[in-house]
Amino acid sequence: MANEPKFTPVKLAIEKGLAKIEKWYKAVSQLEIYFICLALDPTIKLEYAKNSWSDEQFSKSYKALEDVFNEYVKTTPDAGAEESNTPVPDLPKTKKGYGTKWIQDAVRKRVENERKTHNPCKKLKKYVDGHLEVDIDLVKWWGNQTGQYPTLSHIARDYLTIQGSAVSSERVFLSGGRTGTKDRNQLAPATFEALQIVKDAYRTGVLNTKHNV
Repeated sequence: MANEPKFTPVKLAIEKGLAKIEKWYKAVSQLEIYFICLALDPTIKLEYAKNSWSDEQFSKSYKALEDVFNEYVKTTPDAGAEESNTPVPDLPKTKKGYGTKWIQDAVRKRVENERKTHNPCKKLKKYVDGHLEVDIDLVKWWGNQTGQYPTLSHIARDYLTIQGSAVSSERVFLSGGRTGTKDRNQLAPATFEALQIVKDAYRTGVLNTKHNV
């Protein structure tokens, strides 16, 4: 675009604008939170990052996703059952008797190898390699996946609720001057906050007096 003759008068401005966009795009792409949120959208998963990010950025961000997944596995109920349909076995429990110790020693090596090769990210890979969904309600979809993907559902509840911009929050409190007047200077902070949220809910149509009276 900048090299087209008709844009010659503003070529310098275009180049500086592109440089600024690239600077902030790189700053955003360095935060794994954006990658994780994209990956947790089942209509996108890894496709955008694969096609638009460099191999280095993609690998680094996917590693961050795996790290987050492994941390959540430790605290998510039933995650152990999710990550492996066949639990990693313990040593077999046999009745004590002649030769019991020999049996235990014989199978110990295999059991230890199975523990070493157990991959808690198996379900993560199954999710990202699965087909892309089309035209879904994101909240309902993840709500329906808590049985199949409890760890990923837990991550989705925490990450997908993070606002990408503070604009919507700031807009809620733009009319704060009309609420916090001299006549209402005794309002408790919690009451003031609740009033602002309710006002914005009516303004945006989330609440409707016709439907709620």
